[in-house]
Amino acid sequence: MNIYRSNDYKDLIKTLIRNDSSGRGVITKLADAAQCQRSYLSQVLNSHVHLTPDQALGICGFFKLNDDETSYLLTLVDWARAGSPALKKRLKNVLEKLRKKNEDLETQIAIPIIRTDPSEVAYYSSWLWPAIHIAVSIPELQTKESLSRRLNVPESLVASALDGLAQMGLVKNIGLKWSYAQGERHLSKYSALISLNHSNWRQRAVLSSQTQFENSYHYTGVSTMSESDFIVIKELLLKMTQNIRKIISASKEEKLICLNLDFFNI
Repeated sequence: MNIYRSNDYKDLIKTLIRNDSSGRGVITKLADAAQCQRSYLSQVLNSHVHLTPDQALGICGFFKLNDDETSYLLTLVDWARAGSPALKKRLKNVLEKLRKKNEDLETQIAIPIIRTDPSEVAYYSSWLWPAIHIAVSIPELQTKESLSRRLNVPESLVASALDGLAQMGLVKNIGLKWSYAQGERHLSKYSALISLNHSNWRQRAVLSSQTQFENSYHYTGVSTMSESDFIVIKELLLKMTQNIRKIISASKEEKLICLNLDFFNI
């Protein structure tokens, strides 16, 4: 579950209890972790009584929440206990920052984040450089000639890209063959190159849609929906992206693929 969708710490704890798989007596175990009586914990969850920060921290430990999730739940407790509008506003801002941090894709994917660097602008200047960088991991695409045929670009452009990628240490040359060396890339969404990279691959996607290959999938849809459903779908897409990356990381190098995913307010 995504705890950052919760606005009330009591509702959040109730949901965590329902999802807990530790077996019977979870309320008693939870009360022990919070160092309070079981009856008191039940009163907290069903009345105006609030947990103390120390008790809330014990509950975070019981559910094995990570640092950000713990900070979020503790801040929800502080917000519920706050008496002044000024303090509530300040704590609400903290909650929003934690939500935003959780939503950022770059915090969900544990690979190097590339900042804008003049020496790497060429890499994102077109779809060709990253395509060749990844393509040479496929045995059948490790020569200039095979890359030129597969990507339908002049061999001279392939040769130029390979030389540039080699200088960056991303590919290596052994005789007449080239192979992948290192360097899976993920641009920060704040990079000056991010819009160029997205545009390059979406133009390539349009070209793919025009060829109408049976093993390709293209979909575009404009809809209206509720704010709550928008959040749900965004989380589903993020989770799907993470699952796809896990599949790709363990998959054999046989096909060169591109996944473009967009979901946004108009």
